[in-house]
Amino acid sequence: MKEINQITNLNEKLDQMYEERKTNLVSATTSPEEFKQNLLKEEQRKLALFKARKQANAFATELFDMSPVQADNIEKLAKAKGLTVEVTQPFSREEGPAELQVGEDFAERAFKLTTADPFAGEAVLGFDEAYVIALKARFAE
Repeated sequence: MKEINQITNLNEKLDQMYEERKTNLVSATTSPEEFKQNLLKEEQRKLALFKARKQANAFATELFDMSPVQADNIEKLAKAKGLTVEVTQPFSREEGPAELQVGEDFAERAFKLTTADPFAGEAVLGFDEAYVIALKARFAE
């Protein structure tokens, strides 16, 4: 990521993080250099996720301003912005959508959605992505 690579004292920061965390290293990390590369990748992932959340929340803000409030507004706004809407396969409250790498909070928030309030508020974070979610349909539990 460009922003991370522009940090002038990046190596010093990685060294400091290594020193702080080296007692927690697992055997899979064989050298300080390997650890620092993994740490750099993780920091890049966090930055990308932060940017994705910011973009998703900007999209969500526009979505919430649309009237009347209805779930298909997400498709209209996405189309206007050249984005693709994807619909998950039905999922349970306990397991969440199999095709997404998301935490428990995704299903928890999804199951709170109603036709009167079809949006989850701010973006829901996955491992590598941020999602704006809407209720498409509800099936009997």
